[in-house]
Amino acid sequence: MKKIIFSVLLLILAAGSFLWSVYLLYQDDWQTCKTESSTLTQIDPEVSKIYVDVSGAVKKPGLYELHFGDRVAQAVATAGGFIKSASADYLSKELNLASKLADEDKVHIPTTVEWREQQSVEPNSTSSISVNNSQLISINNASQQELESLEGIGEKRATDIIGGRPYQQIEELLSKAVLTESLFAQIKNKVKL
Repeated sequence: MKKIIFSVLLLILAAGSFLWSVYLLYQDDWQTCKTESSTLTQIDPEVSKIYVDVSGAVKKPGLYELHFGDRVAQAVATAGGFIKSASADYLSKELNLASKLADEDKVHIPTTVEWREQQSVEPNSTSSISVNNSQLISINNASQQELESLEGIGEKRATDIIGGRPYQQIEELLSKAVLTESLFAQIKNKVKL
């Protein structure tokens, strides 16, 4: 009986020694995995900050620090909201307050006068295809995937468009050498600011 107890104790001691040596051998790897997994679950507050330029018909135009995932509505609210001269047509038909913002975005709210002038400068009759404004893709706010949905725009061109933001006029796609003239002619009636 003593031999059995001694054998069991010896077996437990050997198993414990084996497990301890495995732990010591892989201790650094376990610590690294533990550290990496805790790092992945934490969001660096510096990375989540974005800077957005809000201009035009708002109470306090300027550069604002917001957070990744914030929406246009939050940028406008941070800038004090709209002023009375903000274009009601633009606000109701063009501005998407639910659009998510990205770092270096520009949100420009035109006044009624500015909006009317912009509409009179952009002739709608030049296109043989009539596109509803709500179907136009915003070159200042569209995602990479939305830009790639335009004919002739692939991953590289979409990245270039995003990299050239903000745009004050659609023609800046040419002046900033983001698109060729032929590609610009192909999409100009399918995009908006």
